[in-house]
Amino acid sequence: MPRPWQIARSERFADLLLAVYNPPMRIYIALALLLSVAAPAFADESPAPVTAPLSLLPSAAVTSPVDDVKTRLSFIRSELEARDRYAAYWWWGFTSIYAIGTIGQGVLYVATPDQRVRNDALVGGVTSALGVIGMLIVPAPKGGTAAQVDRAFARTDWTDEQKLAVAETVLMDTAAKEAESHHWFQYVQGAAVGVAAGAVMWWVYDQPSSAGIKLATTILFGTPRTVFTPTGAEDAWETYRARYNPAVAGLRRDPEVTWSVVAGPSQVGVQWRF
Repeated sequence: MPRPWQIARSERFADLLLAVYNPPMRIYIALALLLSVAAPAFADESPAPVTAPLSLLPSAAVTSPVDDVKTRLSFIRSELEARDRYAAYWWWGFTSIYAIGTIGQGVLYVATPDQRVRNDALVGGVTSALGVIGMLIVPAPKGGTAAQVDRAFARTDWTDEQKLAVAETVLMDTAAKEAESHHWFQYVQGAAVGVAAGAVMWWVYDQPSSAGIKLATTILFGTPRTVFTPTGAEDAWETYRARYNPAVAGLRRDPEVTWSVVAGPSQVGVQWRF
């Protein structure tokens, strides 16, 4: 026998439910809800080729002895190399996990005849796909920062002081992007994905028990990505500043969060930037 609240809801939203329970419409609603809530509006901020002007010379470097400049260059190069190794493991590891989850949920959706399981697989596949997207557009460079310094080292027409200027800039910029990648808003974003997934399971598919599980698992698998985000450049920059006191700007640790409403054909979304 239908429960009273189900009867009331069906009387008030009969037309809406008929549309929602149309299979193509369910898929569209699930995708639209999750993407509009969770998809960040970042551009890929991977390191660009070194194009720093020759005039970018920190005053401390200009007045430093030759041996001191070489020591600084060696420190920055070795720290960025170690950082890039960890960043590569981190990026490939979490990207692979999310990709496997997306493929696995897709296979389950196609293979099972149970509609409730198919609903779970559909929402799970979308959240896993969002994880892959997040890895592709994460602010922290996935690697290549040491290669930027190597290209500066290879310039035979640059002095050691000019090479140091570029190396310091690469280290500082990489540290700033790492700070963005584990900013508190990243955790809020992950929780929002879990809440959206749970809401779809509850209100679209009427599976309250699955909603709680989806919320918990989405946060459980999404949070470690932020927790283990590379911080090698941040740590190296702080050590470098304390040891050598470079005459370059400090690291901004509290990025400003802004948002705007974006409208498109048949859709409206919220865009976050920080």
